[in-house]
Amino acid sequence: MAETHLDQAERHIREGEDRVARLATLLDELGGRGHHKAAEEAKRTLMSLRCSLELARDHLQIGRATPGP
Repeated sequence: MAETHLDQAERHIREGEDRVARLATLLDELGGRGHHKAAEEAKRTLMSLRCSLELARDHLQIGRATPGP
């Protein structure tokens, strides 16, 4: 069975959540190794990624609530 657009969006969100979790771990390691300036810059990027992921979740929820053809 072919993957629907909603299934694909859900998969992308799951993959994004995994990536964000891995990046958060790497960010902790970066700060722990004394790279504080780089960690601060990475933290801003991670915040942006988390915001984008939240928007994707919201969009998926709207898609699920909207009757399809």
